Amino acid sequence: MLPIRDLQEQLLHREAPLVPDADPGSQQRLIVLRHYRFHKKLSIELYTAPLSKEGKWKNPLTAIDPLEAVLQATDPEELRFYAAVSRFQNNPTALPGPADLEALQVAWHHPPGWVVCRHDPEFSEKVVAGSLQRIQRGATLHDLTLLVEQSEGVFSVRPQLTIGAAILSWAAVSMQYGYFLQAGSDFHLPASYHLLKALRFFAQYPAGMRLRPADFASFQQEVLTVLEEHLSVVYTYAQRIAPEAALQLGLYTPPERLLYLSDLGPYVCLTPVMKYGAAEVPVRSRRAVYARDAKGGMYQLQRDAHEESNFIALLLRQHPHFPGQLEGELPYFYLHRKRFLEGDWFPEAFAQWQAEGIAVLGFSELKGNKLDPHRAAITVHVRSGINWFNAEVGVRFGKKKASLTQVERALRNRSRYVALGDGTFGVLPEEWIKRLEEWFHAAELTGDELRVPKTGFKTLKQLFAEEDMG
Repeated sequence: MLPIRDLQEQLLHREAPLVPDADPGSQQRLIVLRHYRFHKKLSIELYTAPLSKEGKWKNPLTAIDPLEAVLQATDPEELRFYAAVSRFQNNPTALPGPADLEALQVAWHHPPGWVVCRHDPEFSEKVVAGSLQRIQRGATLHDLTLLVEQSEGVFSVRPQLTIGAAILSWAAVSMQYGYFLQAGSDFHLPASYHLLKALRFFAQYPAGMRLRPADFASFQQEVLTVLEEHLSVVYTYAQRIAPEAALQLGLYTPPERLLYLSDLGPYVCLTPVMKYGAAEVPVRSRRAVYARDAKGGMYQLQRDAHEESNFIALLLRQHPHFPGQLEGELPYFYLHRKRFLEGDWFPEAFAQWQAEGIAVLGFSELKGNKLDPHRAAITVHVRSGINWFNAEVGVRFGKKKASLTQVERALRNRSRYVALGDGTFGVLPEEWIKRLEEWFHAAELTGDELRVPKTGFKTLKQLFAEEDMG
């Protein structure tokens, strides 16, 4: 027989006694920001700290494993919180990316009852009560302004940071843990990864960049124009000009509304764009509009905020999925291809865009798409012959006419898609399908007409409305 000690270890499990939860008023749950011991990367640890009579933290602190806490959590927000924290544990060499910022935002906007603090390694390498300093959660950062200046033939790009109504000096702020901007006791977390990368860069170069004209031209084309989608870029030497004055100088034309459609995996992106003269600006971007006169002078044109707001409002009314997408930093809205192409949604939306004067671009380039974008227009005219009533039925999709033979074939095959002459397919409206099926069942198809014998006058009145009968 094996020794009793070995049998005990292999067969018995000594469960730790269940300790009742402490009085919530006698302890506090802590979110601790610190660096990994050998890497200057953010690590997040969770603890409970008992409180002294004075309400201060005291030892011993008890670590909370977020992966174990997930098993006990029932609230969806708590589950997301613990999952987000676990991303910043035991992973010091992973390259940071946008998903890390998203996880950090979830942890930063934590459920109630948590206190955020930072660890001071100079007090103790271990996390103890005396090594912790409470920090304040500041407002989320949404923008960084890049001021582009020109002097003596040299261009400079200088960052300007505004928090609330105050313009802050870069000497008064610092980057902490690679994610936070510290101003005083407040820690501010950027809203987007584009902004985070810009903050990291200019934290290293707070005085900005100086560029020769040749270097600035390529920097402007390859970098600044992309940054303008997400950050405010201001050319200080560009003269601001009102639309009326710009119109007189030939720099301004009434804006046009464009809607670009493009593929994104299984989704279709809808990017609303305003066209000011030759410049096209995504409506959901921060990009300013600039124009040059005949002498090379640079002017900043005003974007039409009212027209742009109406454009976005129109799209929001067209699909229930769009309002929820306003929260992100994306310049486009998106729908799954099935929701976009199947059914009546797109033809109805396209008809509304046409009525509003919005140019829709890229529909025919969508992968695998052979649909015609136009809503079906169906007309009927009934005339009397010698022995027959002839119903002339016209089915059009924009300027394209569908033959009744193709319509009848589609319905016979239980399909809503009618083949058109150019290889595309028109979509029959749901409300017309039953009516068309009744026509084809009761009448004889000859060319583009349906024939009903005069002996079937009662049937005729059932099939066609009085206004259709001439």
